[in-house]
Amino acid sequence: MANYTYTPGGNTNVDYLRLLIPDRLNNDVLPPAVFTDEELDAEIVLWGDLFSAAASCCEQIAMDKAKQAMIVTLEAGSGGSAGGRQLVSIDKRQVPKFFLDRAKALKEAAVNDVGENVDSFDYYVTHFGENRGQGVGNGELLVDPWDRR
Repeated sequence: MANYTYTPGGNTNVDYLRLLIPDRLNNDVLPPAVFTDEELDAEIVLWGDLFSAAASCCEQIAMDKAKQAMIVTLEAGSGGSAGGRQLVSIDKRQVPKFFLDRAKALKEAAVNDVGENVDSFDYYVTHFGENRGQGVGNGELLVDPWDRR
């Protein structure tokens, strides 16, 4: 059974991730959120940090919303679209862009979060291909978490 939880101001990883996406619960619809708690836990394990996991979730939402991107216009009056009077126009093309922009910002936050934990590092590879570099600070190397080579 799928679980959907969110506590405003809560301190679980699922609460933080739902806040970042945003994917907070709406109990008036089923399912009440895009992602289940189990899917969010899996994203955190897969990506290793909340910002990267949230960016991945936003990209998934954008792909889903891109399938629904359209303009709907309701008109009234005689003459159809050429002579009708426009009443309502709904443009859903910007929804995927919103989530892609959010994903980009979250990726930048993930990289900056890693960069703030690193004071400096020395990269040195011997002619035998041995890495003799040393990190200064907390010992983490500054890497691009999105480079999945």
